[in-house]
Amino acid sequence: MLSGLPTQDNTNICAAKAGPSRVITTSNGARFGVCLNTDFKSGDSVTIPIRGITSVELLAEDCSKRAGCVGASREKRINGGWPKSLLNPAVSNSGVDAIFRLLDPASTGTTTILSSTSSTATSSTVSSNLASATSSSSSSAIPTSSAPPSTGSSIVTSQSSTSASSTLSSTSAVTTTSSSSSLSSGLSSSSTVSSSASSASSSVPLPTVCAGGKTPSRIIVTTLNQYQFGVCENTDFRGGDITNGLTSIRSLEQLAEDCAARPTCIGAGRSKWDSSGWPKSLLNTPEVNTNVDSIVKINTSAPVDPQDKASTGSWGAVIKFPVIPAGVFVVTEKPRNTRLLLFAAYTEQTFGNGNNGRTQFAEYNLESGAVSKRTISNTQHDMFCPGISTLQDGRVVITGGSNAERTSIYDPSTNSFVPGPNMQMARGYQSSVTLSSGKVFTLGGSWSGGITVKDGEVYDPATNAWTKLPGALVRGAVTQDAGIDKRDNHHWFFGWRDNSIFQAGPSKQMNWYSAAESGSVQTAGIRDSEDAMCGIFVMYDAIRGKILTAGGAPNYHDTAPNKKAHHITISAPGAAPAVQRLPDMAFPRAFANAVVLPDGQVLITGGQTFAKAFTDENSVLVPELFDPANMTFRQLAPMKVPRNYHSTSLLLPDGRVFTGGGGLCHDIANTCPGINSNHPDGEIFSPPYLFNSDGSMAVRPIITDLSSDTAANGYSVRAGGTLTVTVGQAQQGMTFSMLRVGSNTHSVNTDQRRVPLEDIQQNGSQFVLTVPSDNGIMIPGDWYLFVISATGTPSLSRSVTVTL
Repeated sequence: MLSGLPTQDNTNICAAKAGPSRVITTSNGARFGVCLNTDFKSGDSVTIPIRGITSVELLAEDCSKRAGCVGASREKRINGGWPKSLLNPAVSNSGVDAIFRLLDPASTGTTTILSSTSSTATSSTVSSNLASATSSSSSSAIPTSSAPPSTGSSIVTSQSSTSASSTLSSTSAVTTTSSSSSLSSGLSSSSTVSSSASSASSSVPLPTVCAGGKTPSRIIVTTLNQYQFGVCENTDFRGGDITNGLTSIRSLEQLAEDCAARPTCIGAGRSKWDSSGWPKSLLNTPEVNTNVDSIVKINTSAPVDPQDKASTGSWGAVIKFPVIPAGVFVVTEKPRNTRLLLFAAYTEQTFGNGNNGRTQFAEYNLESGAVSKRTISNTQHDMFCPGISTLQDGRVVITGGSNAERTSIYDPSTNSFVPGPNMQMARGYQSSVTLSSGKVFTLGGSWSGGITVKDGEVYDPATNAWTKLPGALVRGAVTQDAGIDKRDNHHWFFGWRDNSIFQAGPSKQMNWYSAAESGSVQTAGIRDSEDAMCGIFVMYDAIRGKILTAGGAPNYHDTAPNKKAHHITISAPGAAPAVQRLPDMAFPRAFANAVVLPDGQVLITGGQTFAKAFTDENSVLVPELFDPANMTFRQLAPMKVPRNYHSTSLLLPDGRVFTGGGGLCHDIANTCPGINSNHPDGEIFSPPYLFNSDGSMAVRPIITDLSSDTAANGYSVRAGGTLTVTVGQAQQGMTFSMLRVGSNTHSVNTDQRRVPLEDIQQNGSQFVLTVPSDNGIMIPGDWYLFVISATGTPSLSRSVTVTL
């Protein structure tokens, strides 16, 4: 029996007598409850502090291998671990997370689960031979061979997500020593789950990367994004070191987790005699060394069966850009949109404070794939960290940022930028939003331009002027962030009827703003008990005022985000919204992005399970898809590149989704956590609705003709007007939706929203669609028009301007 636990009742061991938030199962079968924001104060540490503990999973692995360790605390700020032989009563501490061993009621010394208050599925330790261990995504720096795997090869994982094997190949054989009910739920019907100790033989050979031409003795699957590492015992790789060495690396599992958090790491060595670790970006010829064991990255994700594309989607190749796309918008064009404009800061991969007066842009042609670069200096505006809003005529208003008082206006008709009027108050990190009148409202933004009270103002494109709104007070929309310059930023704005604005977050208090006359604000109640800075928000059904929010963190930096989701329904301006707590996402996320799709589902990409800007630590590569039909989230195919702070995401005119960027740190030398977290690139996701069940591309509906009651070419329509759409090979059950074309920076996209078109008259292949008459729903500007087949596949969109 293990002594030192304060109680046999594990339901109240955490701070405030709470139960564990989730359960971790380590590679050797030990189970630990996780107590967030909890410390066990005592002087009973088993060892001196452990460094490099980047997750509670690593801490649990370490504790599980120490005699007498009953729990441990992890200080988030320094990634330090404190294994303990005695757990005194828990105290609240937002800077610390803790773990404790779970014991069975009989205290027999076995580690079985008593309770897990908020985990929907307990993780399992998996052992099996690796099926499909190699794939086309294997690093080119790692040699491969057709030699058969050694008979002792196995997969070991300390995965604690809700479906530990969701990314395994559908033909994998999985062996588990615990209940298979939660594990098997993530497997396809063709997978095999066994409770025996034997494992199925691998059908795909492991690479001969170890010394002496041997294959790995086993495979480690990391908690972080399920990376696969082969274990090479008594093997060393000289050179290619990323760091000067890690200390107190107690296990190869811990070393693999560290390597998984480093974007350039493809392997690592561990000295047995002093437990030091050496992450590597290059693996030279392996050599025998009985003092060293090594790990080698085999795959960045488990192989995906082509048929799984219909359920998990598919990612395209990584697209290289000359800038880090920390901001992006779609260029308005007719009859369809074909270009993205992406921008960084005054340099391509770093930002600076002050009046730098220029911005580095790239243009990406969605049809040809061509990429070009341009520097915008005529507006004397470094547009890094701005507000972005699109006007009725397709012009894009970019406000504040590093040149905090400036406004730049992009005109798609000339493909050029012109200076706009300076704002009444200098701002950076502020959100802006287009209103039902076509004006633009903004609020807050103390990151630049001085820390002060930054109430609202409004831009009128008719007069080309900004006007202060002294009644639109910012104070009700601030968070309680420890950094005072981070409290009034990145508001979750939705333009609504009669020049009103609904603010759903990130503050826990919601508000209704009005830009009419001198402005006003009134509280709209509490969304949640915590603030959610850099969470996601999207209006997926504007007709019914339905909004999804999820994730975010209490503080901007160095804090744990949540995985909570809320469904908010708004009605008349000023009326109290209906707020519903939804099932949690699979992963907590800070700095994620969300895009509403033509069918009303919402794609959530990227983010970190611990908010640490400018790094790739704790990255979530697995996207989630929210389905409003059943209010649930499901996991999709993983991305290739981490997308965290300064990443972006947008819906494309063909129904695919762009995501890119991440990194872009300060230009002051030696202040960035890691230059390797810079990502001047992007990738495009094809959602499941673009595939047939066999993995082949689904046939899209085709819009062959379009007109409106105000424009013969269908390029524009007034709210309340009609669109006449001719569809090739029209079928029963087709639906139509319009989605406002988006812009994105810092997880903020106030331009996007979806309107399902429901007033439809069909005559053969011709459909007459009546657009909602309320400009609070149909915000003026550029919209995508999609027709969706009866099986859910969207057409290529047509670009339609909604006018007043």
